[in-house]
Amino acid sequence: MTILLTGGTGKTSSRIAHLLNKQDVPVILASRSGTAPTGFTGCRFDWLDETTYGNPFEIEANITALYMVAPVAFDLLAAMKPFTEYAINKGVKRFVLLTSSTTPKGGHAHGKVHEYLAERGVDYGVLRPTWFMGKYTAQKPILSREGSPSAKFFCTLNSCASAIRHIPFFSYQLFIDPLT
Repeated sequence: MTILLTGGTGKTSSRIAHLLNKQDVPVILASRSGTAPTGFTGCRFDWLDETTYGNPFEIEANITALYMVAPVAFDLLAAMKPFTEYAINKGVKRFVLLTSSTTPKGGHAHGKVHEYLAERGVDYGVLRPTWFMGKYTAQKPILSREGSPSAKFFCTLNSCASAIRHIPFFSYQLFIDPLT
């Protein structure tokens, strides 16, 4: 079982990689640069460049789960669907989409990708944080803003901890801010 983490050098994927590593779960960090921290395997990957789609599978043919950090693109579904289909055809069974609490299934941008995963019938989860705040290595929960219970802030590590509990083993679940 290997998990492919897109956005591999970003805030959530890099922390998820460290948390999964502590559980002896193999990961591949996929990024446009192809770099990875010492002790991790990285590969060059770009949602918008189909020539990079095979790179993670050349490293490990048995990738079972995909953590999906969207690229910068006007139409996220058009950008993300081709690789998602490629991954499904390669045997990936589980998908976790990082989106936001303000984007419902079927809504704009990430919401279209969420809807596609649901309609495609794959095992998937959606991580819908509200706002990331503070130093990204914070260990303690961050409380919500006064007077605005729907606009909670929390640290990236909390989001990652929620994600790793669900990436390897789940059928559809919706993960909104773990402090909610």
